[in-house]
Amino acid sequence: MSNSNSVPASSSAVWRVGFCLTVILAGLLAPIEYWPFHGVLLAILWAAHAIAETPLSYLARRLGVFLPFLALLAMSLPISQGFRSGGDIAAAIFFRGLISFLAALWLSQVVTFDELIQTLRRFRIPELLLSVLVLSYRYLFVLWEELERMQSARAARTLRPQSLLGRWRLSVQLIGMLLVRALTRAERVHDSMSARGWDGRYRSLEQDRSQRPA
Repeated sequence: MSNSNSVPASSSAVWRVGFCLTVILAGLLAPIEYWPFHGVLLAILWAAHAIAETPLSYLARRLGVFLPFLALLAMSLPISQGFRSGGDIAAAIFFRGLISFLAALWLSQVVTFDELIQTLRRFRIPELLLSVLVLSYRYLFVLWEELERMQSARAARTLRPQSLLGRWRLSVQLIGMLLVRALTRAERVHDSMSARGWDGRYRSLEQDRSQRPA
């Protein structure tokens, strides 16, 4: 998300979020037989990224990480059917996933996180979902820092080069340890937030100031 200061949802943020949701819903609801329509949506999203001045290197890196997983997911059904059927479903998964990813990536470039939350609240999104989104965004960076510390500790204790199988084994162990630490940290965070009166509703400082009487 953009790193600009958090502000209440503006009309431009509402239109941007609405545009993103409209494109995603259009891609999900359109039958795969109407593949030119999906091409039009991809062209619109490409133009939107160009207007937002999204760097091509940034876009290429994100697509390089996402597309292999999307392609593997799309091909799972035809592979399970021995390539006898499932081609239409695979194409639908691929194109719809790509459209949704590009739309969400564009939205992250043009709307701040607080604007997104306030706009979704105006769209009457349940508070529970907003709270999950906020906490996931907040503690994703905490988990990433924890992973970096664990990787540094593992590298300091690895005295000889590891084979590919050894690196995979260590990575699996690292993920398992990170999961255990994440669950433990989640319990501590929940207890501390409950002790401080957390009621499940996200609030920003700017929102609180705007609601105070003059």
